[in-house]
Amino acid sequence: MKRIIFMLLLIGAAMSFWSCSENNPSAPELSQSDQVANSLDKKPSSNLIGAMNLTFTLANFPQVWDGTVDFGEGVVVGIRFQSLSMIEHGQTSHFEENFQIYNLDNPEYVYMGGSDAGSLSMANLHGGSLHGVVEEVNAPYEDWLGRRFHVKATLIMGPDGPIACEGTVRIN
Repeated sequence: MKRIIFMLLLIGAAMSFWSCSENNPSAPELSQSDQVANSLDKKPSSNLIGAMNLTFTLANFPQVWDGTVDFGEGVVVGIRFQSLSMIEHGQTSHFEENFQIYNLDNPEYVYMGGSDAGSLSMANLHGGSLHGVVEEVNAPYEDWLGRRFHVKATLIMGPDGPIACEGTVRIN
């Protein structure tokens, strides 16, 4: 009986070792979508949540908005949104955009990036929300690839319209 158990454990270890692509030269390379799916399996257990402050530049389309996100414990990063499309319906605007979370000391170094979509309401200064996916990652955020990106924000109004917003960024 001990020999049978030992043999089963040995076979299981061998199967586990050879099923990993880095140990198996015949394993196919993973596509980007497979990499995203695999990263979801090993995602960190906690959410990444931070306070966002964003300044609007209501220039010609496409608009680029920059701000900061404070993730706590001294971690403050830059955040940038670039509009891809916007459709207005009354006092609500529906939009698609790209986002980047970057190093404030070196804005060219992007920690995370992706695409998102959402809506912005001018009625009652409600604000808006958006949802997207992290599609690009660099150190130290490699484990966040494929995670969901959410923003809930409240508009700050100026005499000619919104000038900024404050809200919460959540990546889970």
